[in-house]
Amino acid sequence: MHHNSVSKSVSQKATRLSRVSGRPASRTSRRLLAKAVCGGMLVALIAAACSSGDSPELVSPSEVEPGLTAPPTISITSVPPAPGTVTLPPPQPTVPPESQVQPPPTTTLVSPAPSTTLVAPPPEGPLPPTPTTATPPVGGGTPQIPQLQRTGVASPFGGSFSVTVLVANRDEQRRVPIYDSPGGNEIVLPDGGLWYKSYYGGPLVMEVLEGSQSDAWVRVEVAARRVDPNGSCQRAPCYQNNTTGWIQNSGFDWRTHQYHARIDLTERSVRVWNGTQIVAETLAVVGRGHNTGNPAPTPQGRFFLKEKLLGESPGYGPYVLALSAYSEWLVEFDGKLPNIAIHGTNRPQYVGQARSSGCIRVPNNIITTLYNQAPLGTVVEIVT
Repeated sequence: MHHNSVSKSVSQKATRLSRVSGRPASRTSRRLLAKAVCGGMLVALIAAACSSGDSPELVSPSEVEPGLTAPPTISITSVPPAPGTVTLPPPQPTVPPESQVQPPPTTTLVSPAPSTTLVAPPPEGPLPPTPTTATPPVGGGTPQIPQLQRTGVASPFGGSFSVTVLVANRDEQRRVPIYDSPGGNEIVLPDGGLWYKSYYGGPLVMEVLEGSQSDAWVRVEVAARRVDPNGSCQRAPCYQNNTTGWIQNSGFDWRTHQYHARIDLTERSVRVWNGTQIVAETLAVVGRGHNTGNPAPTPQGRFFLKEKLLGESPGYGPYVLALSAYSEWLVEFDGKLPNIAIHGTNRPQYVGQARSSGCIRVPNNIITTLYNQAPLGTVVEIVT
């Protein structure tokens, strides 16, 4: 029935076209029928291709009626899915639940443990120095240094003071004998006598008491102690300072200056003058008194600066000024002679107190000034 209806429709259309164009209806009918057949075949082929999934050339040139143009070739590059087919989305990466996600490892920087420094106390008194480690003030920061209440004190000698000293000029280690009179008996000194060079390598220094540069014999005071049979000390034998005698005037330089100092054990102060001009003044640490459980008093008397040394440990500060005095209470200190000295300190907050073993401790800026300015032979009076 489908073929008859197509033929009938083609015949009717051919009759109308024949009337318009003037051509025979039979010829027009044949052409329309060919087009209808071709159109039907094209629809059938497309439906078959869509259902089968193939993509051949849709119309063969041999099947086209002569005089008709073959339809263009259609290439199908993607085929839609067949009816009833379920298309799945492409696979997605699997993400574990948040609770199962492991965070990356964390790197922790561990600081090294602080080092522990063992701090030794500062030296307690006279030479020779004992190594110590500097101790900061309690609570940190800069220590508060007590200051003198009286300043600008005039020299007790006025402007007439001067002193003459002998300084050995021989660079050799020879003993210097001392006598009780010119050409008299030699004085025996318990600590090995006098030498042109000291234990630390400095020149021998002596204060001139009598004589002049042109004299053959000169009376001097020396930095040596003598046995004191009537003395009071820690244990026998006891010693005394201010040993004097006569020496031959040979191998020494003569020097005269006006430097002098006063150490007040009651005020616990140090003042130094050059003539009438004050060079330095400060509170100081002095020796422990007899009223303490461990006495080591600073000896009193008139002495002089015999040697300048560099501090061997922070407890002595940068410099040490060794005096001609020795402790009259201690027989020895650290296995050596208990030489009294003025030196610096790593605990300046203690100035103004009596807590040394006899030495005089001053702030480091003061000892630096004295080291640079005070000459050998500077007279030092220690009073109460």
